[in-house]
Amino acid sequence: MLPAFSFSTEEKKRHEQGGHLQASIRQQQIYSDLFSDMANQTQRDTLNVLDFGTAYRGASRSFLEGQIGNKAGRSLKLYDPYTRIAPPIYPNVSIIDEHAVFGINAEEFDVINLSYVLCCLDGVEATELLSKIIEQHPDAVLTVFDYVLKNRDKARVLDVLCTKQEMIWRKKMGDDAFFQSRSYYAINELAEVVTDAGGTVLHQEHLSNRQLRACILAN
Repeated sequence: MLPAFSFSTEEKKRHEQGGHLQASIRQQQIYSDLFSDMANQTQRDTLNVLDFGTAYRGASRSFLEGQIGNKAGRSLKLYDPYTRIAPPIYPNVSIIDEHAVFGINAEEFDVINLSYVLCCLDGVEATELLSKIIEQHPDAVLTVFDYVLKNRDKARVLDVLCTKQEMIWRKKMGDDAFFQSRSYYAINELAEVVTDAGGTVLHQEHLSNRQLRACILAN
């Protein structure tokens, strides 16, 4: 029996060239390693994670739910000021508002995740957002995942950024705006945005050998 969905040969080639699967697997491994390391260092089983800019049902949410959903002592909070968020299906996953993130009685988070959020902002806006987050949550570890496509060829980038979500954004924004937003940073510049905001970079790496996306861990 044929699978319900399959890629054409050309689509498979484009996904491989874009490093999508490798980047997704590596992102999930980074979460897993970080959570394990934090548990070992703190000698406690509790973990409160914020997925900042989670979107309606973003990929990072799915990755995080896989490691947090229904697990005792762990909780995942979803926040996005710009869009409606799909209702959670796990009892320890919940949607929160701005007051829980930035208010006087804001929650304390162990990890704050920003997955493909900064590509929607220029350098100044990104620095301002991260400064606000770091000031409010100085003890949280930041996990920043984003595109690092500065100085890449436009036609080539548009050809390989072909996931379903990327195509939705491309159609919504138009080719020029989509390409520009994905081309703000190289990996070192993405790290500099974090340090300019007052963070300390703990680790940085490309998510695949295609070097289209990167991760910055900071606090």
